[in-house]
Amino acid sequence: MPEAPLADARFFLVGEEALVASAIAAYLRERGATVLPLSRLEDLAMGEEADNVIVAHYSGTAGLAHRLPALKRNHSELKVILLHEITERGQIDTALLSLTDHLLEKHFTRQALEKALSACLAAADLDARRI
Repeated sequence: MPEAPLADARFFLVGEEALVASAIAAYLRERGATVLPLSRLEDLAMGEEADNVIVAHYSGTAGLAHRLPALKRNHSELKVILLHEITERGQIDTALLSLTDHLLEKHFTRQALEKALSACLAAADLDARRI
């Protein structure tokens, strides 16, 4: 039996409303990923044995602009998918965007999520074609 496409990835969900977070988690788990909800970025405990990806809601994640640069400095391999509302388009700080591997505007489709995962995980040297 082939390995699940995201079996080597851990996704941390932070700042998203429960319904959306639940849908994203179910989608990722169907593909073999480990999904860990975070109530705050300070609770992040990355595993060395897997590729680590934060899926953060821009306006829903307290301290994101302050905390993310330190996380990326200490864990350069950490990947970031940033979810944002259409009304926030063009308002996200450039420094934060430079730390983001993929920007995903809400409301998004499965196809858009898959594109974000492919882009993000390809950067992490995973075989994105397995998704």
